[in-house]
Amino acid sequence: MRKKILAGVAILLVLLIVILAVTKEPTVYEKLKYNWESTTSSSDSLSLSHDFTFTTNGLFPFEKGVWRLNEEALVLTVDYEQAIDSVAYKVLSNNPELVFFNEKNEIAKSTAKGTVNNQYVVSLKVVNCTLEKLTLDYNGEQLNFKKRVSLAAFTANSDLVFSPKAIFRGLLGMLSLILISLLFSSNRKAVNWKVVGLGLSIQIVLALSILKVAFIASFFEFIGKIFVVVLDFTKEGSVF
Repeated sequence: MRKKILAGVAILLVLLIVILAVTKEPTVYEKLKYNWESTTSSSDSLSLSHDFTFTTNGLFPFEKGVWRLNEEALVLTVDYEQAIDSVAYKVLSNNPELVFFNEKNEIAKSTAKGTVNNQYVVSLKVVNCTLEKLTLDYNGEQLNFKKRVSLAAFTANSDLVFSPKAIFRGLLGMLSLILISLLFSSNRKAVNWKVVGLGLSIQIVLALSILKVAFIASFFEFIGKIFVVVLDFTKEGSVF
């Protein structure tokens, strides 16, 4: 009887955690890290990646950089190249510095502490943001987007590209773990290499599925939310 009661309590706790994970309101950051497509033109897009890099197409006079949230604003710091047409040398309080200009505008300064450039920063007010729609205010003009695909982290525009170097590093990591396990094994002859190979194959298939199949990625994202809820409980408990 006692075991049945404990099993029932455990099931109720699991169901409670799942319900909380489903109903948990995503943060603005979680809502933003997607590939967004303009509602006025399918060729115009804004991709906000999980690693805080962004790419744009057709919307702005720039293409890529890094992004961050500042209260209700989406701040884009742009990667760009800037021509230099003149240089000024100054000595202020016995500290020499070089100042670089383009059309009389100061664009960078070099001192003994290093080089500081005037960053090209664009601030977009987040008017509305859901998991399906995004509205940004850019200099008084509203830009409306809809979600194009799944998380930007799992698209071809992200940094998850299967280069030969990345594949080699992954294989080297797996072989290293197997070698370390073998070295510390107390009975190497008992190792079932068929089981080891099957386990590695399952891992590879699962990894490719998560990266390339949208609904599998969504499933594991949901599982991740469950663990986030559990971690939130742990955090609250530690505060108490």
